[in-house]
Amino acid sequence: MNYLLGLFVLILSASVQSAPENIAQNKTITKISTYHTEAVIYYSPIVTNSQNCTDTRNNAFKIDLSSDSGKQLLSTALTAAAAQKEVGFGIDGCLGGNLPKVYRIDVVF
Repeated sequence: MNYLLGLFVLILSASVQSAPENIAQNKTITKISTYHTEAVIYYSPIVTNSQNCTDTRNNAFKIDLSSDSGKQLLSTALTAAAAQKEVGFGIDGCLGGNLPKVYRIDVVF
């Protein structure tokens, strides 16, 4: 019986995860904070996302810097910010549980 209850909880928790989400390409990067394994990208205007992360800020996303693709995303964000270009984001899930995780950055030319 405990096995069935555990299996039910596992299936239920898997179904609560959010799907990838596209954020409109009208955002301006206002601040970038880098840490050892992650970067936080702040932007405006604010947007409500459906990723169910614990941090309720609606003006920030995280980039995972533990991979080359994360470092490439940070490079793209820095370039867009320096050039004052508008951006859009693709987010999927939460990094460290607290802010949405970026998997794509679109730069508007």
